[in-house]
Amino acid sequence: GRNRPELDELMPAKSNPLQNRDETGRFLAGKSGNPGGRPVGFHNYIQERTADGSELTDFVLSVFRGQNDALLFQT
Repeated sequence: GRNRPELDELMPAKSNPLQNRDETGRFLAGKSGNPGGRPVGFHNYIQERTADGSELTDFVLSVFRGQNDALLFQT
C-alpha cells in the first residue's frame, strides 16, 4: 500500500474532554469545543481518498435524499 499515515495516527488522543465545560455540559466562556483544532493532514487525507471530497458529498446528499435505502438493510 501507500506510505501514508492511517486516520487514527492523525487524530490526537482525547484527554479530559470535560475540562472546558461547566457542570451542565456547556462550554466555559472563551473555551473552544475543539482546542486542538483540525488534525494536521486530515484535510489532505479526506481529499486524497474521496476525489477531493466530491465522492463524500455525493454520498451524503444521496442518503439525505433517500436514494440509498439499500444501506439500511446491509449487515
